[in-house]
Amino acid sequence: THTDWLDFARRVLRYDKRKLDRLRRFLRAFYRRFDGVFLLNTEQKENFATQSMGLVHDRLHLTAHWADARFHPRAVEKSSVYATASGDEGPVLLYAGRLSEEKGVLEIPGIFKEIRNRVPNARLAFAGTGPCLDRLKTACPEAMFLGWLDQDRLAEAYSAADLLLLPSWFDTFSCSLLEALGCGLPAVAFNTKGPRDILAGESGGLLAESPMEMAGLAADLLLSPQKLSALKSKALRRSADYLPEAIMDGMLIDLGLAEGAAEPPKAALPRRGGKRKPAEMPLEQNQAFLGELLALMGP
Repeated sequence: THTDWLDFARRVLRYDKRKLDRLRRFLRAFYRRFDGVFLLNTEQKENFATQSMGLVHDRLHLTAHWADARFHPRAVEKSSVYATASGDEGPVLLYAGRLSEEKGVLEIPGIFKEIRNRVPNARLAFAGTGPCLDRLKTACPEAMFLGWLDQDRLAEAYSAADLLLLPSWFDTFSCSLLEALGCGLPAVAFNTKGPRDILAGESGGLLAESPMEMAGLAADLLLSPQKLSALKSKALRRSADYLPEAIMDGMLIDLGLAEGAAEPPKAALPRRGGKRKPAEMPLEQNQAFLGELLALMGP
């Protein structure tokens, strides 16, 4: 599963407690029908194993994405990617991804303002498009808006920037973070879900608890070239931990399909009275599942 739907409903759809509980029951009924669920971060795996979700821990497996091989350091001049009409020079803070509210992009104007208070020549660039584009142009008139970039041009943008800003609170993984690390670009992200796992131990970036802390950490790095350079090296090393061969091998082992691998235990759902849980019927015949779905769709 890729999206943390409960967190999405809480932060973006603004569901109240009643609707969140309906959604949780629906998700529980849905995911409990599978023999295994692959998840992209430790926090989500732990949430699925709680009593409120009721999934057996042995059925939950961690996996990961990997970045395209084209995301590697490019020998490109900063001025060729981030040229401005005024000829301004200075460190570049980059956001790459969809320009939408759920990605946290509306936090960036305030974060950048705080950074500018300490690093007056800092510059801001956005790579991507989305519904918040016009609002961001109004809030950050001095920013560079690069639009949608293909993989080669995006790799150049990562390579020429100084720091990636990742203001999303519920990215279950963050492919843009992994792409940036592969190009040697360190990041400052919020301490949550996928970024928390990827950047654990300052392995290519730093984690913040709030927009103000993100601004402070970013400014500290821009004012400390030595520490920023050290993080660039760590970023490249960390990206090497996410190779497709290793990730697919891990999935095959979890599925019991790897050559020579022992068959994984067939974990059952919680039992009562020592009786085995009967086989579940198809979704369209499962009244409990349909009841949860109808309740979720109701007023």
